[in-house]
Amino acid sequence: MTHTGGCVCGAVRFKAGEPLRVTICHCTWCQRRTGTAFGTEVVIEADKVEIAGDAVARYRHVSDESGRWLDVEFCSRCGANLGFTLEAAPGIRTLPAGTFDDPSWIRAD
Repeated sequence: MTHTGGCVCGAVRFKAGEPLRVTICHCTWCQRRTGTAFGTEVVIEADKVEIAGDAVARYRHVSDESGRWLDVEFCSRCGANLGFTLEAAPGIRTLPAGTFDDPSWIRAD
């Protein structure tokens, strides 16, 4: 099954396959990253995600504790959060649950 979504302004669109899992995190970093109480991320194998449209902007955050990086991606036009990749999990990426056109299929069991 293919799931579609994109940023707020529509400049960036994506198609994604079935997720490995859904993660809900309420750490301080995710609160700052999302501007809310928690981040809800759909975790997917990177090769099952196709991103089209405008180029995606990136911010690399390096952990003060582990020294590992995390690349946060966002639309360079509207600034919408488009997930992240982690040094600690090669080949895996996330997409925010709220960026899917129809998020009704997402279950955080």
